[in-house]
Amino acid sequence: MISSTRIVSSAIAKSASAAVRSTRSLHSAPNLCLPCTKPTTIVNRGIPTGFQTARQYSAATTRPLLRRIPLAAVALVLSGITITAAGLWQFYTSGVNRFPEAIRNDLRKALYYQNYGDDRERAVGYYRTALNAAMHHPDLKVDGGEVTGIMIQLGTMFQDMGRTQEAIDVLVMAFECLVHGRTMGMSNASVMGVAGGSGGEVDEKDQGQSNDFSQQLPEPEVHHGPRVMDGPTRLKTIGIAQKLGDLYHSIKKDEQAERYYLWSVEQLMKNHEDLQSGAGGNSEQERLMFAREQESMRKQFNFDKLPSWMTKTDLGASLEALGGFYTSKGIYRNALPLYMRALSLVDANSCHAAVLMCNISDAFAGLGNVEDATGWAERGLKVGSAQSGQECDEGCGVLLYNLGMLHEMKGDILKAQDYYKQSKQHGLKTGFNRCIVESNKALRRIKESNEGTQS
Repeated sequence: MISSTRIVSSAIAKSASAAVRSTRSLHSAPNLCLPCTKPTTIVNRGIPTGFQTARQYSAATTRPLLRRIPLAAVALVLSGITITAAGLWQFYTSGVNRFPEAIRNDLRKALYYQNYGDDRERAVGYYRTALNAAMHHPDLKVDGGEVTGIMIQLGTMFQDMGRTQEAIDVLVMAFECLVHGRTMGMSNASVMGVAGGSGGEVDEKDQGQSNDFSQQLPEPEVHHGPRVMDGPTRLKTIGIAQKLGDLYHSIKKDEQAERYYLWSVEQLMKNHEDLQSGAGGNSEQERLMFAREQESMRKQFNFDKLPSWMTKTDLGASLEALGGFYTSKGIYRNALPLYMRALSLVDANSCHAAVLMCNISDAFAGLGNVEDATGWAERGLKVGSAQSGQECDEGCGVLLYNLGMLHEMKGDILKAQDYYKQSKQHGLKTGFNRCIVESNKALRRIKESNEGTQS
């Protein structure tokens, strides 16, 4: 079957008689199913004044020259100056200024080479030097927002660079610092050594390019520490745990991934209960309190903006992530209640509800319950068809295809063909190409099967 937009879901075998296979997205199993679903260095040159030029122009000679300059060129130059000025203003007035002076300059250089200088390797060196200095600074705590903020920024950049293990190493440090006030059960002095030690210094010669961040760290032990985290800190740690689950899953270390996913869900359930208690059971009040915690977490992060993955630390997202993990492993009995719980937290008539219904249908199909799978797929299609937007468009395309697969499994080939054709037309209408490709494959398979039967 085609899986959902956000969560990897199950796949149904190509033929009606085949058993239900393990869930995978279209990107990992193109023959089975579809997903339902980042300038240049500024050079400071002296600009000669009118008195320094070799030739002076009078107003009479200047006007004709001005007339020959295209207005578009003038507008382009002015816009470039404006953008450059805005970038410099942001560069020098960002939250980095809240760091101690000894760390501030390295962070500015790191941000510059990451965002403007197009040299992430150099940025890594400056980040490591800043992190090492921050962990040694007498006015900063290892579990404070400044130190863990650098870790989050560096870990996110490592992920963007495709350096998954290094991203894991840094984010594990951040997680352990926030949960236990230290990392990997080591003393704070040992933690500081991991950040770079004597190799963390950057001078004008190496310009941030030295320092290897590939020291081997022991495998993380996820356990509940005695520390009591406030709301914003808990949300930050939950976001890191979810990201670590994703990263470990991407390198097929599923035992570690499951531990982090479970930790994040447990913490969010606790956070959800605390918010409900504080809001007196009022769901709107609970949402407002959660939004305030999110804003407080954002203000604690001393960079321009939170990484996108840290803004999705809500209970529903964690439940879906863990459900998707179990689905990808074929453990549908664990995935189903997680999807059901996530569905109870969203608007029942929203596009995302349709996507969750698609996931629920896939889980039932994975358990061999084709009738319930069909019922949930039809319900999801009804909800998704009544709304608009990319999430609904892709979700409906997937649901149409999956209904074709389900009817093919039940032996109703004519109805299966009809759903495949609808899925193809929907893909053509919305530009969902993978839906078109998979529907064509299914229709071709049925045609070849019929021809083989007739011969």
